[in-house]
Parts: sequence; structure tokens; C-alpha cells
Amino acid sequence: MRHDKEVRVESAREQGNISEILSRNGITYRPQPEDGDIAKIWAFGLKPGGFLSYYIGLAWLEEGRLALRASPKVDSLDYQRMFAECLRSPAAAPYLGSAYDIRIDKPFIACPDEAFDITPLVVLHYLTVLRDLLSKPLRKDYLSREENLKAKLKGKVMLSAHLAKNVFAQRPDRIMCRYQEFSTDCPENRLLHSAYRMGLGCLRSWHGKNSLTPARAMIFDDLERSFDGIGYISNAVGRIRLKHNPLYREYGEALRLAKLIMRIQGYRDLAATSQERLVPPYIIDMSKLFELYVLALMRAELGRSIRFQSSGRYGAVDFIDTERRIVIDAKYKTKYGEDYVIEDIRQVSGYARDVGILNKLGLRSEEERDRVVDCLIIYPDPAAPDFDKRYYEKESMGIKEFYRIRKLGIRLPIRT
Repeated sequence: MRHDKEVRVESAREQGNISEILSRNGITYRPQPEDGDIAKIWAFGLKPGGFLSYYIGLAWLEEGRLALRASPKVDSLDYQRMFAECLRSPAAAPYLGSAYDIRIDKPFIACPDEAFDITPLVVLHYLTVLRDLLSKPLRKDYLSREENLKAKLKGKVMLSAHLAKNVFAQRPDRIMCRYQEFSTDCPENRLLHSAYRMGLGCLRSWHGKNSLTPARAMIFDDLERSFDGIGYISNAVGRIRLKHNPLYREYGEALRLAKLIMRIQGYRDLAATSQERLVPPYIIDMSKLFELYVLALMRAELGRSIRFQSSGRYGAVDFIDTERRIVIDAKYKTKYGEDYVIEDIRQVSGYARDVGILNKLGLRSEEERDRVVDCLIIYPDPAAPDFDKRYYEKESMGIKEFYRIRKLGIRLPIRT
């Protein structure tokens, strides 16, 4: 899993141009997936002409030879705090898995910069999902047990083992049996327990080193008691056979993240002799993360009047405010501080005239639909104050070229 060739790591900014890097290293452009699947994105969503898209992270341009690390376009942006804020939000947390992708099957990349290690964010994500999972009864399954029972019979007698261990050893009070037991000590829960211990150790080692410190307000240490009577896995995580059970649907995301943590730890154990910091290749969709960050802020201040991804006849809009009857779109574009993007105006205007969206806003009669529905575009603004209800209701700014289309800046967390 290591490479004999020297690996180079180039640097770029989100939405920057890397045509010179591609040309210098003899790398040709590859088309991006049409479905926009983040797991298939190459080179941070590279577009013709060498321009990167709205992705940051650390990934291979040419496996084993050249890697690229892309930093946020907003100076000193603390995307880790954005991530943690989304995790604290019951509204945003379920969607967070779609905002990033880790290429766990690719070789890890040596990177000395701690800020580019995705592992603590994955651990925080896992522990948050696990905390919600453990608030409900744990999954149980039938497990095969073998035990040398005293003065009782359970299940089937293991004749060969019974003869060897008891009859020939002159232990007439014992019977070697195999039986089924309905227990929480199943492979799925053992995997969750093992990943929990590994993850908690990782988080403790990072505490105080970077901007993840505020996220430590979420206490995970007390989850250990929920694993009473549950062991750990001892074999390779890839060999564990996990059964799908429709009664425990919420296990899916927790098990996916647990396997991810175990594989990251396993890779690092194999490379324990290396003096380099090995980081799994990953990308973060900053446009999606910004959308979820806005959702977390708005739902915390405005409650359930904010509805996320409401579908109409035309498509799904980012947000609608059912109380104030506003159609809202989040755009991760700093340009809105001074200007606007006409394609975005057309898009949000289309949503405001979508019959399905109007129905969800409570505008059902012809008379109600004759009014012009308010539209709001939310964008990142380093100079904006903290978001609250008053700011949302009073401080949006009209775009003078359009009627009842406004914009509102959201301040993003900055590293100090």
C-alpha cells in the first residue's frame, strides 16, 4: 500500500485554476460523472479549462505519484466548526454524510498539515450518529454459543467434544452443548463498540489541538455503559458478515461510519513505523456543507417553519419559510456581497411560481397566488453579524433590479 516513487502534493484554492499543474505533470482532463455523485468526482470537480469546483480536501490526481490539496476559497474558513455545528443540529445531521466522501480504498497520502486530516470529523460524525442510535434499544440477534454446562442440558449435545472434555476426563456433571442465544452481543454491536473505543481515543488525542475543541461540548464518554455485555471484534472488519434487518434501519449509517473508522485505524497500524502523517484521500462539498450550516442556524432560531428540500412540480428548493411565506435558496457564492448571478435569480423565481411549492406555503386559491411571493438568497458574508431571528427578519437587502427578491449574508466561522 506504499509507493516506491516519490509522491508530490500540490496546493490549490477551491474554484482555483490548476491547468498549469495538470500540464506540468502530463495529466489529461477526465469527464466528471453526469449524476454528480460525490463518490465519483475527480480532482475536486475539475471543469474544462482547469477550474476546480466547490470542493476542498486532499485527493489523488494520479494515484501514487501526484496528490492535490484544495483549501477553502474563504480565507481562514473554519470548515471544521461548520461541520460540528451541523452535527449538533437534529435537522442537519442526518444529511451530513452526503457532504463528504472518503476514498478509503485508495492509498493514504502523507500530509504534515493537521488541518487536512479528515479523521476527527469522521469520528465526530460517527459518535453523534451512535449517540442517537443508543438512545433506543440495541439490536438483538440469535448467536451460536458453545459451552460446557454444569448439571443442565441446553440446545444440542456436542458428542465428540463432550466425550473428549467430560467423559474421558471423568467429569460426569458436565455436558458440552451448542445452543442459540438471543443477545445484543452480535457482530454489528461489537463493531459499533470497537469503533467507539477507537474513535473516542482519536478525539481525546485531538482535544485542544485545533478548532474541534468547541465540539467537545458534546460528551460521548457516557456511551460506554450502553455497551455492557458487548465485546469487541477481533478479526478484520472486512470479513465480518453483517446482516440487514429492516427493523433496525437506523443501523445503516452507524455501521458505515464504524467500518470507515476501523479501516482508517487499520491502515495506520500497518504504517505505524512511518514518520509521516498519513491521511485518507477525501473531498468535502462546500456548497452542500454551507447549505446544511444554514439549515442548522435557521432551524435553531426559527423552528419548524423552516422546511428543508421541499419538492414541487419543478424541483426541490433549499428552504421554504411556511410562517412568513418565503422561498429561500442558499448560494455558496461570495459574489452576492456586491452583485448577483442572473441564473440564480431565474432559479429562485421559478421555485416561487411552482404550484407544488405554493401549496406548501399555504397559497392555494387563485387570489392568494396572484401575490408576488418573497424570495431570499442566502450567501456567505464575512462581515455579517451572528445569525438570529431579528437579523433574519429585518436585515435582508433587496436586489434593486428585481421586485421582492432579497439577499442575506451569513457569517461563517473563521480560524483565529
